[in-house]
Amino acid sequence: MGMALANATKLRGGYYTPSTVAAWLAKWAIRSGTDRILEPSCGDGAFLTAAIDVLAKQNAICSMQPDQIVALELIEDEAAKARARVDVLATVVTGDFFEWLETNAEASQFDVVLGNPPFIRYQNFPEPSRSLAMGFLQKQGLRANRLTNIWVPVVVGAMSLLREGGRLAMVIPAELLQVTYAGQLRQHLADSFRRVTIYACNEMFFDNAEQEVVLLLAEGKIASIDPTNKCDISLVAADSVAEVLRSNPRSAKSRPRPKYVQHNTEKWLKYFLDAEEIDFMRALREHADVSTFSEHGTVDVGVVTGNNDFFVLNQQQVDDFEVADFVVPLVGRSAQLSGTVLKKKELDSLAKEGKSVYLLHLSQQGCPSSRPASVA
Repeated sequence: MGMALANATKLRGGYYTPSTVAAWLAKWAIRSGTDRILEPSCGDGAFLTAAIDVLAKQNAICSMQPDQIVALELIEDEAAKARARVDVLATVVTGDFFEWLETNAEASQFDVVLGNPPFIRYQNFPEPSRSLAMGFLQKQGLRANRLTNIWVPVVVGAMSLLREGGRLAMVIPAELLQVTYAGQLRQHLADSFRRVTIYACNEMFFDNAEQEVVLLLAEGKIASIDPTNKCDISLVAADSVAEVLRSNPRSAKSRPRPKYVQHNTEKWLKYFLDAEEIDFMRALREHADVSTFSEHGTVDVGVVTGNNDFFVLNQQQVDDFEVADFVVPLVGRSAQLSGTVLKKKELDSLAKEGKSVYLLHLSQQGCPSSRPASVA
């Protein structure tokens, strides 16, 4: 499954991986015709088809066992599509991945994990799956909070089913590189694999999607979590999806000088820098004359509407619906700020450009008095 769209699909986190991307990941991950493969959230089966194609080229189809490829899919209609695509060459289970994980974790071990996990925010993550997922994270020694997106426990759960030496190839939100709630996952990956390569792209991998993603290739799964493990982590930046697909991930090499990032506290965006630049940034942080923003202020979530299409309006919508007395100014994106204060003339300019700069705030009397004092 995977990437979220700004519609009903967003609530279930479903947006499917293009066949070209699935094929590229499967070709890298599957090394042997006997590899056992897991897809934790298969959607309509793009990764399953890609895996079968790779096995076919290795002349392994005739000797495949029914459970050599196992896939989970929550939605029955999508699971049925996947079954139709793969016939008897894969086992597609309709059900929740975390429920399945509870009863199959001990018995099921895989050489390869492929997939594009659903991207669902904590508040949209349905029960009982949410409690199972967060409980599983805790069993793995990771903390869960109300910012944790479903893709994080899916990746951790999939990792737990990999045999020693196994590979993981997944489409992951670019949030992996920087957000705080993914910090523990960054550390978990570094403690679990010999090598991690991330492919980032200036072009969106999927059309009509809100979520920027990266391709995560992790190899050399170690026998048990090891905080002293020296994981070789590299980030490959490309200008286009075509450039990524033309590349050969098997030949990706580390930079001449290793980069050591403190995975739980430092963003993996540092891998865009060379080792000398990373050292310089750390020296700045530790310098007595340099302070961090946190010493002077805090940053937090301002407004979460749950449905921006309904609550966040532009000037034309305000006029059409005649709700001028029921909106307050809104800074929806940091790019709309040219300084620390948004002035009325700047807000008016953004409104004339058609930007969504009003928040619907309903009350019986209207709310002109609730306009923020910072919009002057």
